[in-house]
Amino acid sequence: PRSPLATPLPPGAPSPRPMATTTLKMDASAVANANPTADSLTGAQWLAQTEANMEKADKVVFIHFRVIYVGEVNLSSQSFLCRFDMMLYWKPEVLGQPSHDETAHKTFDPILRFPQSKSWSEVEDLGVALALPQLGLVGERRTIEGTFTCALEMEAFPFDVQALDVVIHLGRDKVSGRDLTFENGYRLAQAPFGANMIAPQISDAYTFRPCRYTLTHTTRLESPKARSEYMLSVVVSRRAGYYVSNHYAFLFIILVLSLSFFAIGPEDYANRLIANMTLFLIAVAFRFSVQDGLPKISYLTAFDHYMLFTFVFLFVDPVVWSAAYIAFGGRSVALLSGAGDYSGAVAVLDVLDQWNAYLFYAKLALLGLGHAALYVQYRGHARAAAKAIADIGALDPALLELLQSNGVRLRADGTVINMDKYIKLTEG
Repeated sequence: PRSPLATPLPPGAPSPRPMATTTLKMDASAVANANPTADSLTGAQWLAQTEANMEKADKVVFIHFRVIYVGEVNLSSQSFLCRFDMMLYWKPEVLGQPSHDETAHKTFDPILRFPQSKSWSEVEDLGVALALPQLGLVGERRTIEGTFTCALEMEAFPFDVQALDVVIHLGRDKVSGRDLTFENGYRLAQAPFGANMIAPQISDAYTFRPCRYTLTHTTRLESPKARSEYMLSVVVSRRAGYYVSNHYAFLFIILVLSLSFFAIGPEDYANRLIANMTLFLIAVAFRFSVQDGLPKISYLTAFDHYMLFTFVFLFVDPVVWSAAYIAFGGRSVALLSGAGDYSGAVAVLDVLDQWNAYLFYAKLALLGLGHAALYVQYRGHARAAAKAIADIGALDPALLELLQSNGVRLRADGTVINMDKYIKLTEG
């Protein structure tokens, strides 16, 4: 049946011939042969092939960094600003002449990708030519500036240590158009002659530790043909003084002030509950006032635990005294009104006085035990942070030699023992 919108043919006009249709039939074996790494290999086979190609790759691009500036670390978006010099070196007889070598026609110009960047740009478009004649290497320096994202581990906040990661992938060669994959023999390597350095930073929020690096490969989802991945980690530890003096101290004062409610007579339920709920609402208002400066994550931080402890501590008193009011309130009111059994009301008040004393000592014990538990948690976070630093890649050999020659002592895992010495070294 024809569409009701179709125009009818005039009488005697020949019927139009139907349009020829073409169906593209795909042979599954042809698709697999066209892209064998994507379809025909299992995950284990793909990984084994990638590791074999990594070992065979002999077209090496050496790389090292100098971090110039680390800007605002945004806890909400988990991103940071960074500007750095990236030095690239290679053997010209293997890869070709660099794009900025004025003595020869360029034959190699690698594209580098930054997959975890929100935005980035090359500050000096023409770059700077580099050469190490004694090692037979040529190359260039590129200055990069951008906003990069990274997964921040905030469980120990504000006593946390973070790795601000800049991830780099080899892309294509601009000159030949060749994919710089392991299969084609290309890989990145840490320059053994160049240290990953960081310039002195002006920051009241963080202490900067030695940079570390990780060399690995892209995943199968990122690229069917694996390519080299280099991750530079700018390791920072948060200076918690601001949060201790402005957040923890304020909550601690609220906790101590809540003990003053026991000076109110046990028969005065209303004023005691009003005073307690006033402090509770102040704590809630404080939580909302500081939430913009706190990380928005799905798990609790160390500061969240202290905040919850404050709420629970303030919540105990009105719950207990509400129960006491329900149990004894009617009889104790008789004392104030002069009606009913006077002696019975006195006995009730004696019981409430005992409750008052027991609750006061119980809350004192809760205050001490709660802070002891939170301190143990803090020490656990400190040990976890030290282990986390050791697990963030490795120190490059050139930086390791430089630190040791200047009196910076290191543990077996590469973490710094005398941080004060390292800080003085970075500050010149």
